[in-house]
Amino acid sequence: MEVLTRIAPPELVTEGLIDVKAHVRVLEGDAVLAESNRAVSTAWPEANGSLLVPEADVDMNRLSEAGPGEDGDMRFNGPSGQPVAWRDRGTSSDGSALIGFDRKALNILLEDRQEGWEKVATVERFPRWGDIRDLVRLMDVQPLGADLFEAPTYGNVRRNVVEGGQLLGDVVVAAGRTDPGKRVISAHAIFSRPAVFDRTLEVAVNCSRVGRSFSTVTVEISQGGNPISTGAVLLDAGADDLIRHDVEMLDVVGPEGALPYDFGLIGRELRIVDGAYDPDPERVAKPEIHAWMRHRWQPDDPVLRQALLGQPTTHWTIGAAMLP
Repeated sequence: MEVLTRIAPPELVTEGLIDVKAHVRVLEGDAVLAESNRAVSTAWPEANGSLLVPEADVDMNRLSEAGPGEDGDMRFNGPSGQPVAWRDRGTSSDGSALIGFDRKALNILLEDRQEGWEKVATVERFPRWGDIRDLVRLMDVQPLGADLFEAPTYGNVRRNVVEGGQLLGDVVVAAGRTDPGKRVISAHAIFSRPAVFDRTLEVAVNCSRVGRSFSTVTVEISQGGNPISTGAVLLDAGADDLIRHDVEMLDVVGPEGALPYDFGLIGRELRIVDGAYDPDPERVAKPEIHAWMRHRWQPDDPVLRQALLGQPTTHWTIGAAMLP
């Protein structure tokens, strides 16, 4: 098989458009209507985002004009005769018109074609929750004062509930930045009530004990004055081990034999051994999930990389608990 490499798209003239950062294929049934490395979205928020593809990358022979819509934009029917697309008023930097596609009427596939990754692309569906950089930004808490941080908002998403894994990431980053000379080696969190994406989160750190080798901190996350989550974090300065033991690598299949799972995040590939992350209530198995994970990009800050590693753990704990 050939290695698939992503081609960077040109900048767009139209403001407010976001690079989809994937190779896009638009299908109606088996008919390919468009294929592009230059597709953009009007917004990442799932509730309102529309996919736009430069007309040069659209098979216009498969579309037929259906007349202008109420906004004056030309509408197009697909091979089935149903309305599926429109000509947008924006243009790309090469002067090509942008064709918008109805994500509900069509099958829009995003292929993360990265050089050096698997020889087959990881295929996900549009719309996306966002890109790996969006997730890092949400966990990159910013200081407000002494031992106090703030986590940012994230638009009008379809499910306006912040996942516990993101809150755990906030806990890890806030703790690591409060005592930057040490590394996080253990983090626990409990969740009191749900948080929403369209309001900032306040993250307060209390240093229970700060020593030369170890520190213990608690982290309180609140939103609008209401407690959301409490975390306990242990950090160490990386001293030499007095007692050490290793656990052998489990005998599981490698990533090439594990099933990819679409979590709606471009730039992160998750592969589940034996497809154990399964919503089927009839599936009964041991409460274990083994997963392979890698990121297309990672931040320079080590504590943000730790947060990325810990963020999906809430998926695994819930998924494993549903298996017995």
